[in-house]
This record gives sequence, structure tokens and C-alpha cells, in this order.
Amino acid sequence: MKINSQPMKIQKDSSQKSKPKNALRQVAAVALSFNVVLSQILCLTLPFISLSTNAIAQQVLENGAIIVQDGAENFGIVTQENGSTGNQAEINSIGSFNEANITQNGDGNQAFVNQINNLVGAEGELENFLNVLDPARPVTEEMLAGLAANTATITQAGDGNFAQVDQSGALNGTNLNQDGISNDAIITQAGDDLNIDVQQSGNDNLADISQEGETNFVDVDQAGNNNVALINQADFLNHANVTQTGNANTASINQGSSLNNADILQVGNENNATVDQFGVDLLADITQTGDANTAMIDQLGTFNEAVVIQTGSTNAATITQDGLMNNGMIEQTGIDNIASIIQDGVNNLATILQLGDGHNASVTQTGNDNTANIIQQGSPKTISVTQTGGQTFSIHQQ
Repeated sequence: MKINSQPMKIQKDSSQKSKPKNALRQVAAVALSFNVVLSQILCLTLPFISLSTNAIAQQVLENGAIIVQDGAENFGIVTQENGSTGNQAEINSIGSFNEANITQNGDGNQAFVNQINNLVGAEGELENFLNVLDPARPVTEEMLAGLAANTATITQAGDGNFAQVDQSGALNGTNLNQDGISNDAIITQAGDDLNIDVQQSGNDNLADISQEGETNFVDVDQAGNNNVALINQADFLNHANVTQTGNANTASINQGSSLNNADILQVGNENNATVDQFGVDLLADITQTGDANTAMIDQLGTFNEAVVIQTGSTNAATITQDGLMNNGMIEQTGIDNIASIIQDGVNNLATILQLGDGHNASVTQTGNDNTANIIQQGSPKTISVTQTGGQTFSIHQQ
């Protein structure tokens, strides 16, 4: 059993937010095999702990906890509550079917999880482990792949929050929930089944998510104060979803290629939203309801579709799509409207509806079965449509 006494520490850039650090720590190194109950008893009061394999650390007051795990059946829990103050927690796991769980309840929170899984399908430490458990049962590639599962859960409920999760290969997971004051969360997962779910509830929110290939999805829900959520996914089934309700919203989704899908809903204050999807099944949807709206969808080819609906305040919207089954649609209801759709080729169709205040509108469709449909009402107005292909117009301004 390997004990690593120098785990990698991830620290938030102090130029962004200063987070409390513990001045003094006791160091204890404990090596346990697979006895979770025993490790819980031994770890109960240690302010700094480094363990290998299954480990649980629970402690209060000066807080700080480190669990370091190296190979085989990793599992780690840190819980810090009951009048917690300087919290900080760190779990680093390296090979096989990692899992981690950090819960911190108040004051200086920070939490870091790093998991890497490099034993999938390899002959070595994990296979030996499985052979020891049941020598009569042959170890298959499918068994190894099925057992290699990262997951991480971080829950922090008040004060200095910041959390960072880095996971690398296999059946990744992550679920992060931070409740109030200086929230941040930066999550990076690099390959295989991925999936993330973040909710942050009040104060300086930010969630910066990056996933790479395979089954992606993300879901972020931030409810108040300086929201921002930036998501970035690469190849495969992508979805992404951001919902922010109130204050300085911004959201941005970039998804590389494959069966994209994106969704941004922001309800109130300094809205802004951007979706870029680079091709294949595409669909995007932005809905912003109130205050300084702006939206932009930019998609490239295949089954494009895009929708923007903004209801009130200094609207503007842009949809740009590339080739194949294009669609479009912008609807803005009230105050400084401006809209624009540009679509490139094949089965185009575009609709702009703006009902009230600064109107302006523009549609440019090039090539194939164009149709455009514009309604603007109650002065001022302006319009510009250019279509080259099947063309059909239907314009209503009053």
C-alpha cells in the first residue's frame, strides 16, 4: 500500500480572492487496506491527514484535511462541520475506481479533488487486486472498464467557497453544490462518460466548466448575484444547460462537434449569452427575460436550428448558421430591439418578430429554399432582407 506524503495542492490564484489558510498542521500518515470503519475512528480528530485506499476524515475547528490515494479501490470522504472555521480539503486519487466526497459547512471553504484513472484495461495493480479477491474468477477487459469510475461530490454551504475538481479518464461524474457568498467552481474532466451538475446559490457565482470527449452533458444552475458560467465541451453527444436567475448574468457555451444541443435561460439583470457550436446535429436556445439583454448563437453545419427570445430592455440578438437544414427565429418584445439572422445554405427559413420600441431587423439567407417572415410593430422600424434561392417574403410592419 503506497502512502504519498506530498500530495499535489491546487491553490486558487490569490489575485482573484484570498482564501484562509491554516497556519499550523499536525501530520499523520495511516495505511489501511479496505477497513473504512477503522479508518474513520483513527481519523476523527486529525487536522491534516494523508491516507491510501479507503479513507474518511472528519474534523472541525481549525480545519484542513488531505486524503491521498494511489491505486485500486479508492474512496475518500472529508466532512467538516460543527462550528467550522478555516476549512480546506483536498483529495487526490490516482488509479482505478476512484470516488470522493467533500462536505464543508461554513467559513473559509475551499475544496480540491484530483482523480486520474490509468488502470482501465491494463494488466497490473488493479488486475492483481481483483485476482486476490477472487482467484477463481478471470479478470476481463469489461470488468476493468466497468470498475474504473471517477465520481466526485462537493457540497459547501456558506462563506468563502471555492472548489476545483479535475478528473481524467473513465466514467467521470461530479456534482457540486455551493450555497452562499464567494462561490466559484472550476471543473475539468478530460475523457469518457463525463457529466457535471453544478448549482450555486448566492453571491459572487462563477462556474467554469470544461469537458472533453465522449458522452458529455453539463447542467449549471446559479441563482443570484454576479453570475457567470462558461462551459466548453468537445466531441461527442454534448448537451449543456445554464439557468441563471438574477443579477449580473453572463453565460457562454462552446461545444466542439457532434450531436450538440445547448440551452441558456437567464431571468433578470445584466444578461448576455453566447452559444457557439461547431457542427453536426446542433440546436441552440437562448431565453432572456429582462434588463440588458444581448444574445448570439453561431452554429456551423448540419441540422441547424436556433431560437432566441428576449422580453424587455435593451435587446439585440444575432443568429448565424452555416449549411443544411437551417431554421432561425428571433423574438424580442420591448425596448431597444435590433435583430439579425444570417443563414448560409439549403433549407433556410427565418422569422423575426419584434413588438415595440427601437426595432431594426435584418435577414440574409443565401442559397436554396429561403423563406423569411418579419413582423415589427409600433414605430420606429427598419428592415433589410436579402435572399438568394427559392425566396419567399412575408413582411408586416405597422
